[in-house]
Amino acid sequence: MRHDVVKLGNASARLWLGKDNRWKWHSYEAGRRVLKSSKDLHKARQKAKEGLAAMRDGKAVMADLSPAMLSEFLAWRSARIESPTVADGAAKYLAHLASRKVQETRIVKSDLEKFAAAHPCKMSEVTVEQISTYLSGLGVGPRRFNNVRSALVSFFRWARTTGLVPDTMTAPERTHLMPLPNEAVAVYTPKQFCALLAVAPKEWRLGFAVGGLAGLRTEEIAGLRWEDIKLGRKLIEVRAEICKTGKRRLVPIVPSLAKIIRASEPCAHNMVVPRERIDNAVKRVRKAGGFWIKNGLRHSFGSYRCAAVRSVGQVALEMGNSEAMVRKHYLEMQTAKAAREWFKTGSIWPIKPD
Repeated sequence: MRHDVVKLGNASARLWLGKDNRWKWHSYEAGRRVLKSSKDLHKARQKAKEGLAAMRDGKAVMADLSPAMLSEFLAWRSARIESPTVADGAAKYLAHLASRKVQETRIVKSDLEKFAAAHPCKMSEVTVEQISTYLSGLGVGPRRFNNVRSALVSFFRWARTTGLVPDTMTAPERTHLMPLPNEAVAVYTPKQFCALLAVAPKEWRLGFAVGGLAGLRTEEIAGLRWEDIKLGRKLIEVRAEICKTGKRRLVPIVPSLAKIIRASEPCAHNMVVPRERIDNAVKRVRKAGGFWIKNGLRHSFGSYRCAAVRSVGQVALEMGNSEAMVRKHYLEMQTAKAAREWFKTGSIWPIKPD
C-alpha cells in the first residue's frame, strides 16, 4: 500500500492510497475525527496540511484562554445544549405569568403558541433571521408587528434570566421595531357616543360609559367589580391586579357617569360587565347599526379630558399613562366646547341613534 506523510511543526498526518485509487487521511472537525479523500496526491497533501494548521491554530487559541473564560464558555455551551424547546419554554413562561397573576395573557399565549408551532426547535437554536422572517411573514401593521416582537423579547429575556438559554443577547432582542405612523388617534364625537350608548347591550352599557367617561382600558373594565365603584367618594378604584401598569389608581366619577351608574345594576359575580369577550358585544352593536372604533372610547376620554382640565399630568394619572403619551396623542386634539358636550353625555342619555 502506498502511503505518504504530511508534517507541520510537531503535528503530522498519514496519507494512504485506498483500493478506490483515492488518497485518504484523517482530520478533525468540531472535535470529531473524519475521513477525508482526494484523487490527486498534491491536493490531498495540501488539504491535510490545511487541516493540521487549523488544528494548530485552534489549540493556540485554547492555550490563550484563562480558566475563567474557559469555564464561562463551557457554561454557555451547556446552557445551549440543555435549552428546552420553544413550546416547552413558552409553557413554563405562561405558567410563570399565571403565578404572578398577570392579567390579559390571552393574546400573549396565542402569539407564543403560534411562534412555537412554527419553530419546533430548542430556544437556543432560534436565530435572528428566523425571528425577522417570522415577523415579516405575519402580514400585520406596525403596531401589531411590534406587539408580537415585544411578546417574544419578554419571553426570551425571561428564559435568559432563569437560565433556560445562554446568558447573552437573545435573537428577538437583536431585531428592530417597525416605525409607527404618526397618525391622530380616532375618537367619537359626543353625538356618536350618545348613539353608541343607546344601542349598546344593556349589560355592557355601563362598561362603555366607563371607557368613555373614565378612560379605563378594555381589560381593566373587564376586571372591574361593582365594589370598585365608590360612588359616595366619586371615584373608581382600578386595582393593581387589573391595571396594565400593575399600579393601583383612582379615577374621578364625573356627574354624567354617576347618573349612568345609578341607572345600572351589577352583572353576574358582582362584576360591572359580563365575563365574555368585548368582541361579542361589538358584534351586537354593529348588528344594531351602531358605530364602533377600536380603543375609541379611551382615546376619546383622553382627548376630551385634556381639553377639559388642561393638565397633562392629571390626565396621565387618571389614565395610567405616561405624560409623554398623553401629550403626543391627546393634547390640543379637542376644544373646550367639545369637551363640555362630551362630559354632558350621561345627562342627556338615553337618546335615539341617528
